[in-house]
Amino acid sequence: MDNFYMLKNDTIDLKKQLLYDAKDKSFEYHCDVLNCNKSWARQKTDKTFDEIIKMMIPITFLHFVFIHRKNKLDKFMDGRKDYIETGICVNNKNEGVDYFIFIYVDFDYLNYFIKEYNLKLRN
Repeated sequence: MDNFYMLKNDTIDLKKQLLYDAKDKSFEYHCDVLNCNKSWARQKTDKTFDEIIKMMIPITFLHFVFIHRKNKLDKFMDGRKDYIETGICVNNKNEGVDYFIFIYVDFDYLNYFIKEYNLKLRN
């Protein structure tokens, strides 16, 4: 089963810092949009990482995740056994859509992130 983590000091600024750090260490990241007027599935967006991060204000911010993914099948992420997935979802009320950032980082960085950002396992 995957391990989900939370920030002990849960602030938007710390989440932004962690996301930029994870992006710098990532082997892959992507940005998506969900516009249910067009599709029920997320689509690739023209918005940049920085543009979506700037949308992270208390009124639009919806969701933050930091997950230790335990890949038992070796069929995903280029055969990596374990990896880190982190990201956000924000709502742009002006456009009526949700934007997502997904960041994938090698498992070797897990202890770094736990110590650097004081991450705690969620129950």
